[in-house]
Amino acid sequence: RASAPGVFHVENSSQLPYHHLSYKRMVLPQDSIYTSTVAVLKNRTKVHEHIVSQAKLTAPGLSWISKVGQPGALLYNHMAMVEKLPDQSLIAIWQASVEGEGKADQHLRVSYSQAGPGASWTLPARLAATQPEGYPVWSPVLQWSERDQILWLFYTHSTPHCRAPGGDLMAVTMEWPSRTWSAPRILLAFKDGAPSPGVNKVIANRLVVLSTGEWVLPYWRERGRSCPTVDAALSGKAGVVVSADGGKTWEARGAVNTDKTWLIEQTVVELAGGRLLMLCRTAASFIFRTSS
Repeated sequence: RASAPGVFHVENSSQLPYHHLSYKRMVLPQDSIYTSTVAVLKNRTKVHEHIVSQAKLTAPGLSWISKVGQPGALLYNHMAMVEKLPDQSLIAIWQASVEGEGKADQHLRVSYSQAGPGASWTLPARLAATQPEGYPVWSPVLQWSERDQILWLFYTHSTPHCRAPGGDLMAVTMEWPSRTWSAPRILLAFKDGAPSPGVNKVIANRLVVLSTGEWVLPYWRERGRSCPTVDAALSGKAGVVVSADGGKTWEARGAVNTDKTWLIEQTVVELAGGRLLMLCRTAASFIFRTSS
């Protein structure tokens, strides 16, 4: 129910007959494009969806990219990323699954805006170029290269070692205007920079192009509950991968950590004078910041 305009929360959650309830309380302006809160209710055999509260789209000329119950839509949709293309249309890519997060069928889905930015969207479809057989795919990050006139898609996929978030850090590119995708390549492998068998690499936020022309993509290391035991100090370390040649080669740099919390889902920005600021999500009720 709504306790104030744009503020939503679960009501009578104790009466919902499921083993686990997770939800987000969101505060949004009254003129938001849309506001919705979804509680995902899980038991041991099935993922259920309970729509707690949902408002209509309020801005004219906009439509859903993907919505449960519509053609091409799946139950689980997460980590969406949008980028503008040369004709001013948009591309949206996100991770999706029939069963739920981390399941073997988790893959990336893609949709393109058709008539004007965001006015209408193509039917969501599986992005086949990124799908390894039987392993989840995670966290797409998009970047348009004006110099090369190609779209970069960075993502991670799980490996036989571990099905938790992340794995190998991958990239594919899309030619424009043909919308043809390249074969995937590994930028940073599960096994890189860690004792055997390795540690997952995970991404979430955008690449930043520096004034020097270098590309900086933030990532972090995550051990995962179902993964082989590795040095706990490896998990939750934040770093970046850097390319000085427009994506041809990449180098991993940095391993920022603290003994008080993990550092994940970070974002990077260039400040005056060429310094970099990194902000990280933590489990300690504060945002962690570091600079380079």
